[in-house]
Amino acid sequence: MSRITKRKFGVLGNDTYPHIPVEAAGFAGKNQITEDATTDVYIVKQKSARRFKVQHAEDGDTAVCKLVDKSYNDSSAIVAGEMVVVGYLNGQAITLRKINNRTCADFNGNRYKYTLTDDSSTTLMILTAITY
Repeated sequence: MSRITKRKFGVLGNDTYPHIPVEAAGFAGKNQITEDATTDVYIVKQKSARRFKVQHAEDGDTAVCKLVDKSYNDSSAIVAGEMVVVGYLNGQAITLRKINNRTCADFNGNRYKYTLTDDSSTTLMILTAITY
């Protein structure tokens, strides 16, 4: 596993370097879905390629969450200890299964290189397919 650079973690919009956006995460007793550019959940630390410590920006709750392939638009689908990170390939949203420093993979086994872009309204993970 190639550890992700720490500068890719943190609250979105508070730094000059874009951070990995979390679409949804489950905390004990509540679930959080990111619905606007002011992300309420952010990654604090990488535990493995599939597990991350995340924090709720408003109340400071933390949880170790595993990447899952679930709908991030439905808060009842995400349970405690689960999170969703989405990348975009040619405008199509792809749910990610594994994230490393420069590459990631989806739940179908496809691998991608990614870049983080910030247009001042939101941060996106832009994917480029890795072909062999």
